[in-house]
Amino acid sequence: TNATAMPNASGTLFARLGMVYSQAGKNDLAIVANRTAIKKMPRSLAGHQNLFQAQMQNGQPGEALNTLERAAKQPETDAEFLVGLAELFNSFGRTVPARNEAVKPLALDALTRAAKLNPANPGLRLRLADGLSLAGDIRRATEIYVQLLTKYAESPLVRDNVRAKLADIYLRGSDPKHAIEQLEAMVRDDPANAEAYLHLGRIAFEESKFDQAADYFQKTLL
Repeated sequence: TNATAMPNASGTLFARLGMVYSQAGKNDLAIVANRTAIKKMPRSLAGHQNLFQAQMQNGQPGEALNTLERAAKQPETDAEFLVGLAELFNSFGRTVPARNEAVKPLALDALTRAAKLNPANPGLRLRLADGLSLAGDIRRATEIYVQLLTKYAESPLVRDNVRAKLADIYLRGSDPKHAIEQLEAMVRDDPANAEAYLHLGRIAFEESKFDQAADYFQKTLL
């Protein structure tokens, strides 16, 4: 136990040192510290993430992507590592738009591996579903959102967030029936939710239910 704890403790310290160097603008030192952290704790995302960020700040996007690809090859990583890694791939794609399409499959692969581990933490499951939705795997994202909504129906923070995400998926997927279910539930719990009323008004208008649409739009204005 002590033999395992020592590398982990020193790995954490090197990761923190790398973060300090990065914040101080000493990116070369940050890169060295984070590489040491990865050697000591290869299955901790902190070192990989800090190294990636230092390389991006240093104007080395190619090296930064290589860092993420090496992290993806680490064996026996947990779901939190994989979901965080997918988020880093997505961050890279936003920063380097020319490579966005190339990294999408890498993000999806990390998320698929995370989903197989079936994490229990609701916050992590929500991030997993968000990532799958962003990656275009709407079916699995929807399944996880529905599971969260069923299990945490009494938790306003989780419930309201998930309902909004489901409504968005159904609206984008041209599924007004299920979108209305989520939107109506949202305004029952929060009668001042202007955005939900706006979407309900738009759906009613598109379905030529003009009186209903006018009522929803008035509530939006109020």
